Amino acid sequence: MLLRAFEAHSTPDEDNLLTGKEIKALNFYAHNLGDPVPVISRFYVFGFTQYQGLQQSDSAISRMRWLCLHGRGTSAQIFEMQTVRIREALGRDHEFVFVNGTVSTEPDIGADAIADEFFGYVAHDADQDRELCDNMIEFVESQGPFDGFMGFSEGGTVAAMMLVEDARHGSFGGIKCAVFFCAALPFDPDQARTGVIRYIDPDTDGVLLTIPTAHIWAQTAGAHEIKVHQSLTQICDERVREVFLHDLGHDVPGAKSDKGLAGALRAIEHVIENAMDSTR
Repeated sequence: MLLRAFEAHSTPDEDNLLTGKEIKALNFYAHNLGDPVPVISRFYVFGFTQYQGLQQSDSAISRMRWLCLHGRGTSAQIFEMQTVRIREALGRDHEFVFVNGTVSTEPDIGADAIADEFFGYVAHDADQDRELCDNMIEFVESQGPFDGFMGFSEGGTVAAMMLVEDARHGSFGGIKCAVFFCAALPFDPDQARTGVIRYIDPDTDGVLLTIPTAHIWAQTAGAHEIKVHQSLTQICDERVREVFLHDLGHDVPGAKSDKGLAGALRAIEHVIENAMDSTR
């Protein structure tokens, strides 16, 4: 990906004209945050996106640095938009780093209205997928350290894979917690390195993740999808596991539902509190 930096203002001048897609993106922020449209700065460097901050509240529980992974057919930019309300509520002391996947994909529904490029992390090719975990290790080593992972859909599944890797080999040292939105079980990173794609199975692999985790998905999803999300919870320690169900479909709770947003935030805040307690 080409190095790119842009700064979007609510009142652009002649030297800072926005494209149509950027205007739509700002309108999305306006819809989710209300007036005024915040000043947003983003820097895209080889797929690495540094979130520079919104007009946030002072209600931070504790400073944490999060690695954020988007859903398939979207992008780091879109995941920024999806999580804007949650990040605002968590407070200005938190830092969020968004990274694009390396696999070009077709856009998810509605994604092409606000972005031009769409990515995934999983290639569904044994040769490429066995490199995925090592590539993420390299990214975390170069851009870390991180305190938590936050992922939506495929991004959440990749975050879970990274945590399995960390639990077994300590590859990401220092990860205190994770937040999964509509995520599924990951494939086994050790098996992937041998060229075999085998998905983690709670019945045979048992509990693998002992750090605090939040699992947030739609209770209105189909029976198969709900089972997929529930299966991920089964490899996480139930003593530090939070589950919240909403009515918003395959999405991240935000401005569409105050109830859904409040419930998601409670789960995330409990996870952060548990993570901080475990380090004291």
